[in-house]
Amino acid sequence: NILALNAIPCTAEKSEYPILLCGENAKYVTEEDLENGVILDAPAAQILTQRGIDVGFVSCADADYSCEYFIEPNEVINGIKDCDVKKLICNEKATVLSAYLPDKTPASYIYENKKGIRVFVIAADFYKMTFCPNFYNNYHRQKQLFDAIEYVGRKKFPVVCLKNPFLYVMASKDENAMSVALFNIFEDEIIKPEIQLDRKYTSIKFVNCNGELIGDKVYLSEIAPYGIAAFEVTFE
Repeated sequence: NILALNAIPCTAEKSEYPILLCGENAKYVTEEDLENGVILDAPAAQILTQRGIDVGFVSCADADYSCEYFIEPNEVINGIKDCDVKKLICNEKATVLSAYLPDKTPASYIYENKKGIRVFVIAADFYKMTFCPNFYNNYHRQKQLFDAIEYVGRKKFPVVCLKNPFLYVMASKDENAMSVALFNIFEDEIIKPEIQLDRKYTSIKFVNCNGELIGDKVYLSEIAPYGIAAFEVTFE
């Protein structure tokens, strides 16, 4: 889902970021596999709970909701009636990020168990979500995913560029520098994207674009339809 996650760190080593578990995949992981955090759908959360792994899950059942309320931006997304969402009850110590209306049952939450494992749970069945654009492809979900993944993984994304659903971003970094490539995979231009970096950098070089580096943000020039831009940032 490019809209949801469009910053991918390139590395040949084991990922330092959270893993994603859907449904019965949760049967085949160990607690060690969850040490960098985990993103779960409702069936996976239920399976881990049945295995004795605390993910803040209490129970769930089939449900029929038409909208989701995102708490922090105080906004409602409609048009999810045909999505396979769940009526879920979570641990009272979990932090609910969004809720289904009208009964305000949790639609998503974050939670940390006593062993320090952090989870992000969405009250839906990902395998049955074959076509549900309003549920996944909205800007509130995108920001929620970025924020929640950084929370559960205790690690910032190297690059984040919100509200550009057809922008694909790749980043590669070492101790002193980070190279970033941006691919516009749509027929419309991307107008002056604002890019959030993982830290403050001191210098920047542009390829096929221009812009400005201010601390931990890059303000980039327009990226043409199906265009490519790149830059390298360094710090002393």
